[in-house]
Amino acid sequence: MANQGSMAAVYAGRFIAGVGIGETVVIGPVYLSEIAPAPIRGLCTCAFTGAVTLRICNTQSFGTKEKKQ
Repeated sequence: MANQGSMAAVYAGRFIAGVGIGETVVIGPVYLSEIAPAPIRGLCTCAFTGAVTLRICNTQSFGTKEKKQ
C-alpha cells in the first residue's frame, strides 16, 4: 500500500482491507449455501472453509519468513 509518508494512511488501509477479508470469510459460505444444490451444499461450504484455512496456514508457514540477502 502506498502511503506517501503517512502512517495513518497505512493503518486505515490495513483496517479497510481487514474488514473486507473478514466479510469475505463470513459472506462466502452463506452465498455458497444459498446457490449450491441441496445434495452438495455442505461440500461446497466445507471446501470454501477448508481452502481459507489452508491458505492461512500456508501464509503463516511460508509467507512470513524473512528473506536472506
